[in-house]
Amino acid sequence: MKKLSLISLLAALAGCGNYFSVRVPYRVPDMPGAAAAGPALSALYVTVKTAPAPEENALGALAAALANKSGPDFRPADLASRAARALARPGSRVCAWRVDKSGAADAFIPLIKPSGLLALTAGRPSVSSKKEERTAVYYDKKRQKQTVKSKVRVYSASLYAGIKLYSWPGLELLDSWSDNFSYSEDRQDDSKDAGDWYSGVEGKLFGAVAARLAARYAGRPVDRFRPVFREKGDKDSEEAGRLAQRNSWDKAEEIRLRRDAAAASWRRSSRRSSRLGWARSAWSIAM
Repeated sequence: MKKLSLISLLAALAGCGNYFSVRVPYRVPDMPGAAAAGPALSALYVTVKTAPAPEENALGALAAALANKSGPDFRPADLASRAARALARPGSRVCAWRVDKSGAADAFIPLIKPSGLLALTAGRPSVSSKKEERTAVYYDKKRQKQTVKSKVRVYSASLYAGIKLYSWPGLELLDSWSDNFSYSEDRQDDSKDAGDWYSGVEGKLFGAVAARLAARYAGRPVDRFRPVFREKGDKDSEEAGRLAQRNSWDKAEEIRLRRDAAAASWRRSSRRSSRLGWARSAWSIAM
């Protein structure tokens, strides 16, 4: 049904000139200053900054051994990976991600040359477990109200995250916010250690952070009509147009880049087509 509607739309929009229009879906930031953030999100470098675990130094290792407790096993690399995947949308792209525990100047940025920097500062998670009494009310067969009390083990975890979005290379601060993400669970079985419980639900906590990032930076769907130019009788031009019409942008772009490199592009066939290009170019600029 979706393919039929797209074909009908294209047929209706197809003109008698050297171009037709397609509807291109992509996503834009749902935040203040979205227009300024758009270019920064086109090639984003994500860093997750966190303090090293106490066990990573000699004094911390000794204290943990004496207490026979090392705390939850925190995996910031998983958080960075999830954040990168969440931002891999039309309108945003992550070119690299990294975990930073040193706080020193990042030597990788000049090599990566991103368009923007997303710095996520994450505190170590706080995990707790405690017993609580729950009360349930139901009606028996005689329609008499009955109250049942039970004790459950309540596990909870919270993670503080501060997020800053910068342009690059200007390092202009485009966005700044923070939140405390949490997850809790009631269990009848209280045999699990809080750290063991956390290791099983850490993904849910990180998923909440990733979902917020996606909602803020790639959360608002937008449809735009874009022109696709072609030259009548030019096989490459007509093939690229056919591929674009089928939404095969990568294959269509290969043809365009090959023709541009040969300095024989149909985009130069008129002043209008030279100025606007065809849909993929306009789409990339818009995003």
